[in-house]
Amino acid sequence: MVLSSASFVYNMDLNKLIDAHAASEADITVLTQAAKAKDVDVTGFKVDGTRVHGVKHGVEFGDVAFLDCFVIGREFLLQLLDWYEQTDYLDLFEAMAADYERVNVQVYDYEGYVAPIFNKDTYFKANMDMLDPKITAELFPADRRIRTKAHDNAPAKFETGSRVSNTRVSGRLPHQGHRLQLRPRPQRDRRDRRRRQQRHRDAILRHQDRRPRRERHRRPQQRRTRRDRAQGYPRVPAH
Repeated sequence: MVLSSASFVYNMDLNKLIDAHAASEADITVLTQAAKAKDVDVTGFKVDGTRVHGVKHGVEFGDVAFLDCFVIGREFLLQLLDWYEQTDYLDLFEAMAADYERVNVQVYDYEGYVAPIFNKDTYFKANMDMLDPKITAELFPADRRIRTKAHDNAPAKFETGSRVSNTRVSGRLPHQGHRLQLRPRPQRDRRDRRRRQQRHRDAILRHQDRRPRRERHRRPQQRRTRRDRAQGYPRVPAH
């Protein structure tokens, strides 16, 4: 099994990591790289040769930095979960701090481009790195695509006996029926859409202005007055 987080940006052929794990016959093989700068958010390993014998928080330049990716057998992973069931550690490798002598953890060094993202500054720096054509070509090769995850919803559940075909099922929805057919949504004419929008705007205007239509378009009439030259104020004509 390959377990990984989403805290680092890189594009690696994980088959090489799996092959190295199988060749070394290790219990766990971790993906690492020599730290290029000081980073308090990256986990570091204390290594003797290629075997891990300790873990620490934060790395300095040149330390063995953990890229949050490792290979482990399914049965051994279940065994580790049983070992540390009663502990309150959130990180597996922290819980293994006293067991590195009996657990064979090997490192696999990756020499390609890696960008850790743990805050706004590193996120901005990783985005600015995309302006380098060499880094862009390494991250987006034609023969190895990057697949993104759309959401964290649980997958749709298909109950026992349900037979579903030609569907697009939303996440977290159970289905117990025998068959679901996806019907295409009706395509409405653009003219109908414009007509509905125009009616909506007309309704708003009618709601705002309640005067009769002939008064609504009538220009306001100004009352003509004559100004008395001597007194300097307007004089209303006598009726």
